[in-house]
Amino acid sequence: MALAQDLSLLRRGCSLRTVYQPVTLADPAARSQVALRTGHGAQVRVLAEPYERVLVFDRAVAVIPADEDRNRAAFLTDPTTVAYLVAQFERDWARATPADRHLDPPSVTTVRIGRLLARGLTQRAVATRLGVSERTVAAHISRLRDRYGAHSLFHLGWQLRGEHHD
Repeated sequence: MALAQDLSLLRRGCSLRTVYQPVTLADPAARSQVALRTGHGAQVRVLAEPYERVLVFDRAVAVIPADEDRNRAAFLTDPTTVAYLVAQFERDWARATPADRHLDPPSVTTVRIGRLLARGLTQRAVATRLGVSERTVAAHISRLRDRYGAHSLFHLGWQLRGEHHD
């Protein structure tokens, strides 16, 4: 139901930005729905830290959970409150990463290179270990850096921390 409504809104030119927890995109059905939404213009990011869910419409109405079980919702129209919730969402959005890295998994070779880098191997050592050229390793590292939004090899290692366990 929500998917059909979202797609209808997107077809009419509405914008949709959503933040998900990584665990949500571990589910193949959820990944499929996210791919459909993004294919129709939705923007989706993933945030691996706690955040509060909020729906905002036209920066005029916000919908938040009204109880701990999240079975009821509160509709807020106070401009100051809505502006605060929008700012909170914008902060979460800025900290989140694009969902495409969760939707389109990297190649086996790219994952292996990431794991070896996370162990502390140099590019040359990774190339030797895998029997490929340093240029090939550099190309995979470039894809990993793009995927994780990493500005340096150190930043990439930081982004990969805990993701690749041997």
